[in-house]
Amino acid sequence: MVLRNTSERCLVLLVLLLMRMVVVTKGTAISDFMNDIANLCALVGADVNMVRKGIGSDSRIGNKFLYAGCGYGGSCFPKDIKALIKTAEHNGYDMNVLKAVDLVNENQKGILFRKLKRYYSDFLKGKKIAL
Repeated sequence: MVLRNTSERCLVLLVLLLMRMVVVTKGTAISDFMNDIANLCALVGADVNMVRKGIGSDSRIGNKFLYAGCGYGGSCFPKDIKALIKTAEHNGYDMNVLKAVDLVNENQKGILFRKLKRYYSDFLKGKKIAL
């Protein structure tokens, strides 16, 4: 493929940027979905690992990103989620699924600390916690 002019080059760069952001955000969406499932499992008494293995055995889904945790972090995931949401808003479109993913991730952080607080019976003062 020969790129003839600057606008073609810019379009290719835009497509590559969107591809990268979509790949990152898809993984975070699946991960946050599993966080929701793990929280529900904890409430109803189901074993999240059995649920995860069952979901992962479906060839349409696979088992990557199916581990619950304290939410995603780092420098790329939050930035890419927010950038994709803002890009859509700037162009008159709401990325409702990604907004929900971002909300679940923020809530997941609070769930972790509520679990710690309950485990230590509110005696967290002076404790150092590493993740």
